[in-house]
Amino acid sequence: LGPLYISQAKNFAYKFSFEEAHRQIKKYAPVRIEGRLGLLWDHIHCVGRILRGKGRFEEARRCFELCLKTPELTESRRLVILSTTADLYCELDYQHRQ
Repeated sequence: LGPLYISQAKNFAYKFSFEEAHRQIKKYAPVRIEGRLGLLWDHIHCVGRILRGKGRFEEARRCFELCLKTPELTESRRLVILSTTADLYCELDYQHRQ
């Protein structure tokens, strides 16, 4: 059920329903990591998106930077996380200028 919870959480995050996304992602608690590195990456990325949506930018930054350190990261995931991280850095810069 883990992939389903992550998928539902991602869908809610894309719809800016961050509270519901948070409820869904909390249902998934990885027990074994072996062979599930992609699922773990999805989980961390989704948590980062939820935190970002809630305005918790520093915590989201840590999630996204952790995603970038994932071994054997596919090119498509690397580009997604680079884009997401760049957007977050822009938000952090704007926040610090205010």
